Amino acid sequence: MLIGVSKIGKIDRIAESLRIIRAGEEHGAVFRMIGGLAIRAHCEDLQFCEREYGDIDLVALGRQTVKIRSTLESIGYTEDREIARATDGTRLLFQREDSDDHVDVFLDKLRMEHTINLQERLEIEELTISVSDILVTKLIIHVMNEKDYRDIFTIMKETELGHEDKRGAINVNYIASLCSKDWALYFDILANIDECLSVIDHYSLSEVESNLIRSRFQTIKDAIQKKPKTLKWKLRSLLGERLTVRETVEEEDLDVSDLSSELSHSEIEDILDES
Repeated sequence: MLIGVSKIGKIDRIAESLRIIRAGEEHGAVFRMIGGLAIRAHCEDLQFCEREYGDIDLVALGRQTVKIRSTLESIGYTEDREIARATDGTRLLFQREDSDDHVDVFLDKLRMEHTINLQERLEIEELTISVSDILVTKLIIHVMNEKDYRDIFTIMKETELGHEDKRGAINVNYIASLCSKDWALYFDILANIDECLSVIDHYSLSEVESNLIRSRFQTIKDAIQKKPKTLKWKLRSLLGERLTVRETVEEEDLDVSDLSSELSHSEIEDILDES
């Protein structure tokens, strides 16, 4: 992991993220970087990965909320309690009196187009969520932009593939397992991998780097497609885009009975025969 020299604003955000993480350790609270700053923390090729960054985004554990608040208050932050109330305590927002920058703290899960549960995964890396989860959270973005492509290519060209959770490696089995349980996640991740491959030639990558990214993406795709799927996945796949692919609050707890009501008896019997 390399956190190297950068422009002043970016150095400040990285340094401040580290300050929060270390303060959390002293108070018994686990914080991990997500998003662009997390990718920057793993980046070796600064010339390629360097870009503009927004406010500091972190993930922490909901059961440590009291310690999270005491940590940030001890280093000069004030919480906007309205955000916690508005999000049912799933997100906390803090601001320093001497800065307009905010610190967003997401508790247990990242609720984006799809929900990624990180509650048991914050100890894999020292400073960030796991590289596997960084990649997943990028590949579920419905409308990606230039920064997203650059972030994804940074991770893909600089990170080895593996089959277990360890520091500095993409766990192919983990990604395939997530996709085997959730057809909508499977649909979006595969579509976004293809989209990344369609724009790769527009980036300043060497032929070796481009081929390495393509090869690694193909390995991930193969693992996702070959992984045996759950019954819920199979039922959901029959509906395809007849149901909203990206998550809404109402769909978070969708179960097999919800899906079954949308399917014909013959469709359900076909799925059950395969299982």
